[in-house]
Amino acid sequence: MTNLDSLAAQAVPAHMNEVRISAAAFIEKWQAGGCELLDIRVPAETRAWKMGFGLAIPADQIAERLDELPRDKLLVVACPNSDRSSIVRFYLAAKGYDAVYLMGGLLGLADALKGKTSEALSLEAGA
Repeated sequence: MTNLDSLAAQAVPAHMNEVRISAAAFIEKWQAGGCELLDIRVPAETRAWKMGFGLAIPADQIAERLDELPRDKLLVVACPNSDRSSIVRFYLAAKGYDAVYLMGGLLGLADALKGKTSEALSLEAGA
């Protein structure tokens, strides 16, 4: 197997569920304290709207801010959709972090949370 073949095998796992999580599964896992949301949007995007929980570290700052990331929890990497988060997830996995990307991104998560209060979701318990 060549280095390129090895890289391709790592970049596209046989079981995609190992690298991604649905909004519903994230909410359940987050409520149980089993993961941390990592919002990788740029500051202009986070100024426009915030999730109100999780870590906010822009993708271009991840490398120099690795020490801020927990190693004892699953990191759920998120951007508005999923494109940037899948790249950052791959980088974090290469650095030894347990990381997945959020399917549907933050827009999908916001849609899943729409109309629900933080009390109903027990978001304070996970913070």
